[in-house]
Amino acid sequence: MSDECRHGFEPELCAVCNPPKVPEKIVATRVTTATRTTQSNSVNRGSKKQGKPVRVDQQRLYHVTHTRNLPAILAGGSILCDDLLHDADRTEGAEVALSSEENRAARRRIMIDDAAVSAYVPFFLSPDASVWGSIRSREPNVRLASDIVRTSPTDYVMLVATVASIRAADGDIVIADGDAAAGLTRFASEPDQADRMLARVALDDSGELKLVAEALVRGEVPVSALSIIGVASIKQRERVKQQLADAGLHTKVAAHQPWFVAQ
Repeated sequence: MSDECRHGFEPELCAVCNPPKVPEKIVATRVTTATRTTQSNSVNRGSKKQGKPVRVDQQRLYHVTHTRNLPAILAGGSILCDDLLHDADRTEGAEVALSSEENRAARRRIMIDDAAVSAYVPFFLSPDASVWGSIRSREPNVRLASDIVRTSPTDYVMLVATVASIRAADGDIVIADGDAAAGLTRFASEPDQADRMLARVALDDSGELKLVAEALVRGEVPVSALSIIGVASIKQRERVKQQLADAGLHTKVAAHQPWFVAQ
């Protein structure tokens, strides 16, 4: 018997198959002044930050690609950086290019230590990242190819890894605190520096840093490092599962519609 629901999650973790219970109605009671004072002091003490450590190794990383690019990724066993996709020895690049020519040119020009940004596979740090939000809402974005506005968010898949799974696959991770093609973006390339920047992003109260930051992985990312492939529908999930089977791969596939609706 399958241990997954039709959406690809453990049954008890799927909000569609097992929606959360409606909380019971709270009955109002009379509270004395002394009790209110005690409760207020307790809340104030509990509201202070406890300095809980951030598990940066568990930070999820999200790479978005068009469904038409997925068969080549699965057949080759890896997500390739832009430089490898357009290597002279390859007959063709990605079938659907998401980035604008201007953005790609900037990434070929800006260097991280001894390599250009284009030598890295880009990941978002949030499924609600700003650029992905433009695709979901079909809004023009200077970082995106002009024809991307005519696509639907359901035409895409979300390839999800973690910092730990990338490093376990010997991947070199660089963290950028903004668009890696922008001149003022700062990069953290050493592992301890990357971890500190990841922690800073995680602890940002506004949440804005997580929407613009990037994780960059040198060269390529093996499909085996992915923890999940997110898709927009059950029908698409079955199609991707078959593609994985045809490629001899076993990555988990989940239909998680909230990642694909317009923001």
